[in-house]
Amino acid sequence: MFEQIENLPFWLKSVAIFSLSLWKSYSGPILSALSGFNFWQMLAINLSATLVTLFFVYNFRTQVLSILFKKKNKAGFDPKLRKYLILWRKYGFFGTMALSPILIGIPTGILISAHFKTTKRMLFIGMIV
Repeated sequence: MFEQIENLPFWLKSVAIFSLSLWKSYSGPILSALSGFNFWQMLAINLSATLVTLFFVYNFRTQVLSILFKKKNKAGFDPKLRKYLILWRKYGFFGTMALSPILIGIPTGILISAHFKTTKRMLFIGMIV
């Protein structure tokens, strides 16, 4: 089965790994190793996918949130936010950035951090590390 993966063109393997790394960044290194990429190719593909996700989610978060969560005229605390607030208070910014690729996905981690007023610079540093 792995011989079939190695016979695919380089650009097709790169696009597939890039697409899968947009949501979960740990899938990229595994697929890169199976595809025969070296370390620098794997790092470039995964890092570029993470940074593209950061750019689009951070810059278009208001449109995404308005589509996902319709605003209702109610005051008080949103119960949907409670589990993310517990995650934020327990692990903080860097804990959330470390756990988001594994547990909740990169875009969700960026949305949580942006909701709690994290700067774009801190998000960039957190995604690189």
